[in-house]
Amino acid sequence: MDNYIFRRAENNNDCSKLKILFNEVFYPEKVGNLAEYFFYNLPGLKKSGWFIAEEKITGKIVSACALIPWKLNFEGIELNTAEMGIVATDKSHQRKGLMKHLAAEFNRELISSDYDISIIQGIPGFYHKMGYYYSISFENHINLPLECIPESSGNDFNIRPADENDIIFLMNEDQMMSEKFTVTVKRSHDEWKYLINTTEENEPEYAGEFYICENSRQKFYFKINLHGFGEGLILSEASSGISPEAAAAVFGFCSKLCEARHKPYVRINLHENAALSETAFALGAEPDAAYAWQIKIPDICRFIKKISPVLEQRLSASEMKNITAVYRLNMYSSMTDIYIISGKIISAVNYCSPEDSELHIENLKEKISETENTEMMKNIFTLNIREDMLPVIIFGHKSLEKLYRFRPDTFTETPQAQLLTNTLFPEKDSWIYCRY
Repeated sequence: MDNYIFRRAENNNDCSKLKILFNEVFYPEKVGNLAEYFFYNLPGLKKSGWFIAEEKITGKIVSACALIPWKLNFEGIELNTAEMGIVATDKSHQRKGLMKHLAAEFNRELISSDYDISIIQGIPGFYHKMGYYYSISFENHINLPLECIPESSGNDFNIRPADENDIIFLMNEDQMMSEKFTVTVKRSHDEWKYLINTTEENEPEYAGEFYICENSRQKFYFKINLHGFGEGLILSEASSGISPEAAAAVFGFCSKLCEARHKPYVRINLHENAALSETAFALGAEPDAAYAWQIKIPDICRFIKKISPVLEQRLSASEMKNITAVYRLNMYSSMTDIYIISGKIISAVNYCSPEDSELHIENLKEKISETENTEMMKNIFTLNIREDMLPVIIFGHKSLEKLYRFRPDTFTETPQAQLLTNTLFPEKDSWIYCRY
């Protein structure tokens, strides 16, 4: 490591060097152009958000990644989220631990800046080494053949490009999305302005077209990606409450775009339970495999405390609403105990052994009654789960029962522990639209 300087981006000259690195590593894709556009234009991305490894002799940036800040909504709880994005190392400098070093600095930033989670869209089979695990579906492939779309679809609706006058409406659409799905994106006015004004000319990688579909009674929106996986026209966003009539208008519009752009089908990149997806299935669309966001929880105890209002609400709506217990997440090499008094989470602590947990319960005696202490010691309910499956169950991607089928090391030891697990972490639908 003596041949390298590890630092953050400082000026426009660093941007030029980053552009060269990313264009060389990802050639022929112009990822360096994307990085440059992000550097100068992406809301919330600071110069200090670029993590850099620079070769001392040449001054060349040979490895880098960006911390892209997001806001996600977890059933009303705002999660401070950091995406590890645009990750690359020059081929001649690979296998020297540069990205490992940058990732360690990235992790320190997650902790010091109180990020609740970190996400990544990256390549399969690599980022689990950094603690990122597949947890929320995305990049869906629901393929609608053009012959399934009725010719006279939604004639009552007008479809036009969205503009800045629609931003408040679009922000409200994000809020409506959060009422249907557990984890969703929360985009600011500036982020929506960026999305609407970004074109293929200035940002070819993620640019999309936002449209408004409306008549005198209803107003909805949808997005067409200009690039992405597959040969079809990619419909990547839509109002969560879009009506079947408006959906028909959208598909009719997409059919005409397919003809103009020589696309063989419409690829619906939405959750399978989204309203537009359900209409597509009714027309004859066929599902295909989806990818998934990889998620890292840098501090599990802090995260549990952050989402405790959601967990307590789930308890209050169940037969376990007045429970007093220790709920233990046994990850085999470590454990996290969640202390619950009368349905309220009072503490969450990491341990290496059950003996450490018992010591903490002793220390809680000053805050709880003797009766509560006795009941807590009697009710220790354990979920045995490997670290890689923890985000999967916390975010509701899979139920306990489904996880056990292919990961038998994910299990509870008593019916009460199973019931508590299913109450706190039920299987839920989530879908995260992109913020850029």
